[in-house]
Parts: sequence; structure tokens; C-alpha cells
Amino acid sequence: SLVTMLRRMEKMAEQSVDPGKAFNDLLSSSAVSQWGLPRIGGRKVIKRKLYGRITAYIRTGLKKASKESKEELNMASESPFVTWLSSECNAIEGPKKQHQ
Repeated sequence: SLVTMLRRMEKMAEQSVDPGKAFNDLLSSSAVSQWGLPRIGGRKVIKRKLYGRITAYIRTGLKKASKESKEELNMASESPFVTWLSSECNAIEGPKKQHQ
């Protein structure tokens, strides 16, 4: 499940000297090719798509979940990976918003 995956990534972050680099390495071309998906774009595109899907899953899950599941989903939304991914997406979007 998503929550299980995020817990594993949290443990990975705790064991890493640089969690951001570790997370970024998971989105390298060679790592993404192992997902078994057709080419879906560069890191920026992958980060935006992945963050969008995770947040949509959490949002949808919160509407339908039991109280216990809602607590898990709220914790997932604050996990180190989701927090990192959010900041990465904000950094990607930041320069675009400044030019408008």
C-alpha cells in the first residue's frame, strides 16, 4: 500500500546522510526504467506526476476512509518523501509563477 511504501522510504531517509539525494536517486532514468512503464519524461515531469497522484490518492482516501485510515493517510501526507516531493514541485513551479 501507499502508506507502507512511504514508511519504507521514511526508514531509508533516516538511514541516509542526505535524504534528498536518496529520494532524487529513486527518480533517476535507470531507476524509473525499472518501474516497467513507458518513458514518462524527465525528473521534473516524474516529480509532478508522482506528487499529483500521491496527493490525489490521499485526498480521495480521506473522503472514504475510516478514522484509523484517515490518521494513516494524514501521516502519509506529512512523510519525509511527500514533504520532499512537495518542496521539489514548488521549486519547479516557482520560476514559472514569477514570470507570469
